[in-house]
Amino acid sequence: MVGRSYIALAELIKNAYDADARHCEVAFQRDRIVVRDDGHGMTKDELVARWMRAGTTHKREERVSARFKRPLTGSKGIGRLAVQYLAERLTLCTTSAKDMALVVEASIDWPSAVTEEHLATATAMCRVVERDRSYAAHSGVGTEIRLEGLNHVWTQDELRDLAKELWWLQPPLESLYDEEGDRPEPFRIVVKTGIKKSVAAFEEQMRAPLENWEVRISGSIRNGLESQTCRTTVEFRDGERYPIDFPVEDCTIDDARFQILVFRLSRRQRHGLRLDQVREYFAKYGGVHIYDAGFRLPYYGVEQDWLGLEQDHSHRRVISKLLPKAWQEDVDRPMNELPTMGRIFGIVRVDTGHEAQVAEKQEHPRPLGILVSRDRPTDN
Repeated sequence: MVGRSYIALAELIKNAYDADARHCEVAFQRDRIVVRDDGHGMTKDELVARWMRAGTTHKREERVSARFKRPLTGSKGIGRLAVQYLAERLTLCTTSAKDMALVVEASIDWPSAVTEEHLATATAMCRVVERDRSYAAHSGVGTEIRLEGLNHVWTQDELRDLAKELWWLQPPLESLYDEEGDRPEPFRIVVKTGIKKSVAAFEEQMRAPLENWEVRISGSIRNGLESQTCRTTVEFRDGERYPIDFPVEDCTIDDARFQILVFRLSRRQRHGLRLDQVREYFAKYGGVHIYDAGFRLPYYGVEQDWLGLEQDHSHRRVISKLLPKAWQEDVDRPMNELPTMGRIFGIVRVDTGHEAQVAEKQEHPRPLGILVSRDRPTDN
């Protein structure tokens, strides 16, 4: 059922995603692969009832993960059977949040297991010991799988193929902004190997969805209470760039930065990405998000049309308010170029703490603040 090494390994990483891990580390060592996550782990009873049983239906019945409510990716236990395709020996260590003092260890020798007439009669050695390790991101809870006696040599192309199986699991935020102070990503896959080109190939493919932009809009407001100006650059895939500074009347923001990527999801995608997967990806993660001092404000995203894009489309307006007046006469049928929420991904960065300090110094009466609900700024 699994005839490619990268598909088999991808199944193990998907298990980490289903276990509500924030981090999954994949280390390629000499004749060994170690997959480590910081998910919810397993007790011995859970290991026996779920991981050691093929054909289980709990993922189909539960449908979403326990903590983050992610759509479950695995089914029927094919991922753990796929390990046989990768290596001769498997060792699993896991610690559950229900008992962080213990480690459940299980090991399988596949050459011995496959000599059994039926899979159900194959055995695994299992024991419970005191915890003496940490998992991904130094977590005290999680799962580690060691694969030894590898059956394949992993090439740069195979790591790129591995990323093609996994890119849609990793939200795009870190690829757009990766600055000190940001929160950890909801799911982050890190590949470690001694060959830098192989790691670069994997990471490049993981970033591929955002690299397929057609238009990039970036800009900033600096010293806005005095300058009353927004500096913006619109850049097209073919290299054309159009800088424009336009006034912001009665500007209440002192400092803000933004970047918005616009995608064309009606043609073949670059980097070998499937169009249907890309559409589904941006339907889930698209829109323009707002970060306040590095923390994402949950109100904003693809669900909230706070820029009025969908509203302009549904009302069939000739010109959007988002288009600067200086450009409106130069654009032929401008609404044809206005993207919907599922075709954009962007981030606006502000700091309401900084805004309050500047407003106090300048005696500005209406600083940008945060609502009591902590999910959005004040609507001013």
